[in-house]
Amino acid sequence: MTAVAISITLLGGDTVTFLTLAAPLGVPAFVATFGLLANESSRQARDRQKHKERRYESMVQALESFYTDSSGENRGRFLAESELAWLYCGDDVIRATNRFLDAVEVGAQPSTDNERLVGQLMVEIRRDFLGKTRLTAGDFKHRSTTPGPA
Repeated sequence: MTAVAISITLLGGDTVTFLTLAAPLGVPAFVATFGLLANESSRQARDRQKHKERRYESMVQALESFYTDSSGENRGRFLAESELAWLYCGDDVIRATNRFLDAVEVGAQPSTDNERLVGQLMVEIRRDFLGKTRLTAGDFKHRSTTPGPA
């Protein structure tokens, strides 16, 4: 019997090399190992998706501070969430977040365009998380449950 070295690159970029016997033990060992590696890769993809889901939920919840916190004290939460987004979120989401933050940063001129920028951010989150969406930035509307001025 001869030993064979087999290298497999996982989805995350890690390479796993193992030795197997080329005869009767080799094929079942290879199949079993391949199954374990495929399962591990699938688990890693699910974990990344869960991290992304939690990050997006936190970002969307923190956006509320831009509507309810006129003093700006709670806006730091969204800023912190947007910085953590660099770990798991897609490039287009990060760019949309930066465009929104540029528009609302201290000293920026108030703009009615901010709602459109939030809508674009929401669309990019949906695209990254769901893969596709037919919604547009104009479809996003912020709703409040608190009564407005009489």
